[in-house]
Amino acid sequence: LKKDSIISADIENWFENIDRTKEPNVTFVTIQKEGRLPIKDKSLNIVTCFQVLHHIEKLDERLLELNRIIKLGGYLVLREHDCIDNKVRILIDIEHSLYEMSVKDSKNSEFLEEYEAYYFSKKEIESKLRKIGFEYVETNYNTVDYSFDFTRNPTNIYYSMFVKTMDLFDEDGVGGKEEDGVGGKEEDGVGGKEEDGVGGKEEDGVGGK
Repeated sequence: LKKDSIISADIENWFENIDRTKEPNVTFVTIQKEGRLPIKDKSLNIVTCFQVLHHIEKLDERLLELNRIIKLGGYLVLREHDCIDNKVRILIDIEHSLYEMSVKDSKNSEFLEEYEAYYFSKKEIESKLRKIGFEYVETNYNTVDYSFDFTRNPTNIYYSMFVKTMDLFDEDGVGGKEEDGVGGKEEDGVGGKEEDGVGGKEEDGVGGK
């Protein structure tokens, strides 16, 4: 794939963990926690958000941005926690703490002061996306039983796929004109063919971990 066909977008402090020289065919885009994503309107065929949404404070605003940058008929692929109750919430927090304090190369002693998380259930995420022009797509991943299970999946991680069925923005809509941001024309811009995607590795895509 061409470099402008794959975008890895994340906030600056997550990019510190990535050696960009090892990914010469990826366009790295730094985003802010709030505001418009620096990506062209209706330019992406596939967006992946793996373990991203629960770190976004103003989630509804960011989901609207995903509608803006994904082409009609394009796909959004999620990996998230199905946070159905406080028991799951506590386990997710423990998992994040273990990662920060023991798995990463450099332990983050300020983690407890910096950590932010905004958990939702799978049904809540689906409801939010349906309201802004996305439809749930049945796949083999969707049909797996992700019921609460300490031995197999204690933090209720699941995958979901959605297809964009409605545009909420015109070419000169919220966020500026279509020629602004990363990418080329809609027919040959970021994303390339429908089977091409954004991200690749789990830490890539829109957001990161």
